[in-house]
Amino acid sequence: MANLSLAKKAEELTSTISAQQKAEGLSQVQETLEGTKNKIASKKGAMLILLDKCEEVRESTELAFDRSACLKVKKKIDNIIEQNEVSFDANSIADAQDELDTVNAILRSFVQMAWKEIIGSTVKNRSGLIDLVSSFSGLSGADDTATKISKQLDEISNIESHGLSPRNLARLKAISSGIEELLKKLFGDDESVQNFANSIAKGGARIDQLTPEVLAWLSEKGFIDSFKIVPGFAHSEDDE
Repeated sequence: MANLSLAKKAEELTSTISAQQKAEGLSQVQETLEGTKNKIASKKGAMLILLDKCEEVRESTELAFDRSACLKVKKKIDNIIEQNEVSFDANSIADAQDELDTVNAILRSFVQMAWKEIIGSTVKNRSGLIDLVSSFSGLSGADDTATKISKQLDEISNIESHGLSPRNLARLKAISSGIEELLKKLFGDDESVQNFANSIAKGGARIDQLTPEVLAWLSEKGFIDSFKIVPGFAHSEDDE
């Protein structure tokens, strides 16, 4: 009888341990699922934010963007999560995360390229502008407009590095308008003055570019003592 009682207790103890192990195993699975769901939810949220950004810039860029393909991925991810509520499948969860990572990388790349394209179309020939204002911002003349333009161009580089956002997009438009006004203030509307300035920025102007309008402009802006004639080859339109 004692042996039977001992065997029964051992069986009960084994059953209890087995139940505890099952409960612990189930708890671990649930914790893993919850943790993974949170990670996926975060990545899915990032995807939706990127999708909104893509929508914002789609009409402002020539880059191709397919929103429907991304929404299909979102639906697929939602189905995987729903299926794993019923039966946990680590492989499908891993696949879902990988697919989200891939889509998000594509969307981030699209947004970055679109942002660069928008900046380039909003502020045209930025490198040329940098050369132009650097040629005049260092002069000892009375006009500091070129220095102001240079600071505006630096600000564009700053918002470019911080990425696309409604705030940065609005700031870009404001800077672009400001630069146009400053350029007009510095060089005016006279074509000969503008051609002279562009030639200086590209290496030097010809003597015949010193028109009465250019000389008057140099005097007005306080640049008259900042230039001298030196021998050499001036910039020509044929060089472009």
